[in-house]
Amino acid sequence: MQGQGRSGLPLPDPLDDGIAAPPIWGTPGPRPLCYNPGMKSSLILLFNLPKDGMEPMVKILMDSAFSIHSAATVGELYRNLDAYDYQLAILGFPAPGFEPREFITVLRGRSCRNRGASLLLLVPEGQDQPYLTFLGKGANGILPANAPGDLLEAEIARLTQVAPRLQGKFLLRLKREQDRKQTMYLCQTQNLSRTGVFLATTMKLPVDTPVSFEFPLPDNRTVIRGDALVVRHAQRGRESDGMALQFTDFRGAGGEDLLRFLSALAPPAKPS
Repeated sequence: MQGQGRSGLPLPDPLDDGIAAPPIWGTPGPRPLCYNPGMKSSLILLFNLPKDGMEPMVKILMDSAFSIHSAATVGELYRNLDAYDYQLAILGFPAPGFEPREFITVLRGRSCRNRGASLLLLVPEGQDQPYLTFLGKGANGILPANAPGDLLEAEIARLTQVAPRLQGKFLLRLKREQDRKQTMYLCQTQNLSRTGVFLATTMKLPVDTPVSFEFPLPDNRTVIRGDALVVRHAQRGRESDGMALQFTDFRGAGGEDLLRFLSALAPPAKPS
């Protein structure tokens, strides 16, 4: 059964056809990954982003171990909203025949499973005035579509309540168990976040390989231990050789210790 938006136009029925799972980056299949049962969904929904902004956006999110759905049409956007649990939706405007008010009406409706998700609008620089009316009234943030990466990353971190990804070199020990044998690896991190880590290494474990990890924080008193999953390999020619891990669990208070460390070092967001 179709509902109606504030304008009276019919909204797409999320059950009107058997659409397959939308494209996902950063996961080995159509099942979105979660950090661990105590953490929020790591899934982010993208729609109508400018072509020159899509690749940097995907890289920022994947390096922070988020999983991504990209909706190609308005109908697919609504179907995804009905079928998956998102932590954040990032929408680009203007979009022909589609207004923020219509989406916000659905997103913040009582029956929407994602009514608690954050919403970030990306709009043309200097043309944000028509969209400011939605700030705090359904939308949680507004940025220029050409915002620099550090500002975009800081805003995503704020909206997902995750400390920003920080460039940092730490020695990290990996342990892989296979066929009742344990293999140890010593790797160097390239960047680190609350949700995952990118390792600068020529050694590649297959995507979806579970590992355990440990590394000390600079105070040399706190060691972070836990489990992780290999979610992707570096894109050849576009970034340093290596692989990305998504944290799936922490031992003891490791997650809180890591978040406290990253939050203390994270630079403040630059004003827009």
